[in-house]
Amino acid sequence: MREVSALAASVAGKGKKALVLDLDNTLWRGILGDDGIDGIGLEGCPTGEAHLQLQKLIKQFASQGVLLNISSKNDADNVEKALKTRHDMALKAGDFLHIHANWAPKSQSVKGIAEALNIGVDSLVFVDDSSFECEEVQQAHPSVATLQVSGEPAGFADRLADLNDFLVMSVSAEDRGRVEKYRQEADRQALKATSADLGSFLQSLNIELRVLAASAADVPRVANLSQRTNQFNMTTQRLSEEAVSRYRAQTDKAVFALRSQDRFGDYGLIGAAFLTMTEESLHIDNMLLSCRVFSRGIEQAAISLILRWAAETGKQTVTAEFIPTQKNQRMAGFFPSMGFEEITPDALPPGTAAVGDPQSRLYCHSLSEIAPLPTHLHTIYEESCNG
Repeated sequence: MREVSALAASVAGKGKKALVLDLDNTLWRGILGDDGIDGIGLEGCPTGEAHLQLQKLIKQFASQGVLLNISSKNDADNVEKALKTRHDMALKAGDFLHIHANWAPKSQSVKGIAEALNIGVDSLVFVDDSSFECEEVQQAHPSVATLQVSGEPAGFADRLADLNDFLVMSVSAEDRGRVEKYRQEADRQALKATSADLGSFLQSLNIELRVLAASAADVPRVANLSQRTNQFNMTTQRLSEEAVSRYRAQTDKAVFALRSQDRFGDYGLIGAAFLTMTEESLHIDNMLLSCRVFSRGIEQAAISLILRWAAETGKQTVTAEFIPTQKNQRMAGFFPSMGFEEITPDALPPGTAAVGDPQSRLYCHSLSEIAPLPTHLHTIYEESCNG
């Protein structure tokens, strides 16, 4: 029953994305500061072997795209040495995106990690052996899922697995490469910190955006985006792979995939647009974009390319829908900022339909004046979009 609930949460975009892990008596037996690097228990130690099993499970989660982080009340240099020199660990220093080893309240680390990853704290699972630390984090961040691993270590791995917080409908190649993409993002942020201003930073990234018809191979990633993406998900419709495939198969519909890369690496498939077409109009049923690429002009370039494609294929108008939620409020002004005007349902072109949510807002673009493409990125609009 819990697995069913977890799958439902994943489909609703409420699945967890990251782990924040304690170290002492959680990932290993013993206290690093007291027992020393060689004294902590792992391979060859009966209770240490149980902690090692927990590490192996977490390593498996990481291979599916779960983001690993550490929050430990320890000396940072000592933690770094332990992760690098204890070769019997399943998890290595390179498996973690953020390592907070200090003496500050762990709730601060949790907040800082969420901000650095650009995800909500409700996307985190916090694991610690201390009831005090779990309670301190829970009090500060009620939406964080906390797991206290205390008692018999042999049950730690099963207890984390039983949470089912990281169940997803599918795992794509982009999911498996998510950690590397977050590392590339850290390099981008380092460049941003040394740039004179936002404009020069964006110019120096050499961003490329490709808009093309989604292929059958793209279906798992598109479905996964619809299930995970909350901040730039204009209607928050959640689609399974089967639903995406059915959508693609309809002659009056199209799914556009958004792919991007820059000087630091390939973002992969970072967005999608679901479109319904009539002879004279195009309706944007939904549009998705990964939060990893916000504020780089990609969303503006993508909608501008879609509008241009609509005009080139003889459409007279493009309509779109936005359904506000607690998490996508920052996108409330997106369509108006791109030249769309708000309309009533009866003004929708024949053959198109809104979701019907009472909070829905509908917009229309006349295609008479399309916003220019951002000058700092290179756009590729593929012929397959016409298919």
